[in-house]
This record gives sequence, C-alpha cells and structure tokens, in this order.
Amino acid sequence: MKLFSVLTLICFTKTLYSSPVLGESKVSDRHINALLLGYSGSGKTTMVNILHGMFDLVPGDERTIMNSNTRNSLDTVTKYDCYAEGINLHVVDTPGFDENEIRNHGISCLIADQVPRLLKDGTNVLLFLFPAAGKIPSNIATVFNFVSSLITKESFKKRVIVFTKADAVIMTEEEEQSLIEEFKRNFLELVPQADDFLNFAKYMFYRHTIGFGECRPMLYPEIRQVFAAQVYSEFMKL
Repeated sequence: MKLFSVLTLICFTKTLYSSPVLGESKVSDRHINALLLGYSGSGKTTMVNILHGMFDLVPGDERTIMNSNTRNSLDTVTKYDCYAEGINLHVVDTPGFDENEIRNHGISCLIADQVPRLLKDGTNVLLFLFPAAGKIPSNIATVFNFVSSLITKESFKKRVIVFTKADAVIMTEEEEQSLIEEFKRNFLELVPQADDFLNFAKYMFYRHTIGFGECRPMLYPEIRQVFAAQVYSEFMKL
C-alpha cells in the first residue's frame, strides 16, 4: 500500500468516526447488517471493537465493547449496534467454528437459527476471518458448505475475507497479493467448488499492533484506523 493511500485513509477515518457507542442508533438512510464468521481464535472479538472505533484498546481495558469473557463464545450469537458517519451498523458476532465435527455442527445450527432472528431484514456483508499465518482447518469444506447455504438464504451483497493477526505481512500490494494467491491455492485443494466464492471476495488485512510499509512502520492506534477506514469505505459502496 502506498504511503499516499495510507495517509488518505487515516484522514478519512478521522472524519468517519463520531465516537460510536454500543447500542447507540441514530436516524440514518444507511443501515448495514454485517455478519462476522470465523474459527475460534480468529479475532472476531477484536473486530467488534475495531468496528466500533475503539482503536487504542490495550489488554484489560474496561472500555472494550466486548472481550473474550463477555459471553460464552460457544453458545451465544450477539448483535452490536453503532453509528458512524451516516451509517447505522449492526454487527452480529458468532461462536467460532471448531474442527471437532460434533461441536461444529452445534455451532452451525445455532448460527443458522439465530442470525435471521437478529438480522430480520437480511445481511448485507459477510466478514470471514482467517489468521494470516494460520493453517486452513481440515474441515473447511464442511464450514464452506454451511457458509454457502447462508449466502444463498440471506442474499449477501458482499463477502470479505479478512486476514487477521497480519502484523508480519508487509503493507505492499505485491506482498499481500502473494499471500492471497497462496491462500486460494491451499483453500481450493480442500474445497474445489469454492472457486467463485474466492475470486469474487474482497480481501483485507488486519494488523493489530504494527504495520510495516515501504516508508515507515505504522503503530496502533493508527494502523487500526487504516483498517477500519478500508472496511467502512466498502460498506459505503453497498
């Protein structure tokens, strides 16, 4: 990513956020329903806080919208609401998928049952989180088939694959594209029918603490602001 683009995104983010607060909702012409999916430990908890504009959180911070102790991640689907620059954002966080098939079946059934109840007017965007350095889980084909059924039923307008914990990935188009292509190859070896899903998805990288660019390192909260600006710019295209 070029420095000019990064600086532009930072300025955009400062304009974008108006101190979103959990449960806050304002009159707006834009309502975006976002569904967070991913395996356990992929960073969905962190993503909820970032989407709420909480960029400077540190471990143990009491201001967090949610943390790993807020709910039992195995049995709860939760909706969080916030407002930012003309958008009422409704984020549904879900229990993490599991490589244990019995537990994973229960999680999938819970998501399929609860998401339509929480997002009654449908889902606009799906964010599927994968750790950047993580191995693709062995049961990804089962999870993919489940996610595909959700997309068909809920008529998603956009799907975004977010590589989390990506601090070690250099912030250049070449470096990021190389990781994306490797991810696609490994994914397709396990799920050959996922070609269209992967090719039409948007890819993003979430760096939590530091981002190494062509010019200088970018630390938090700045690096988190850059990511949030990218996400919200995609929301505005819906």
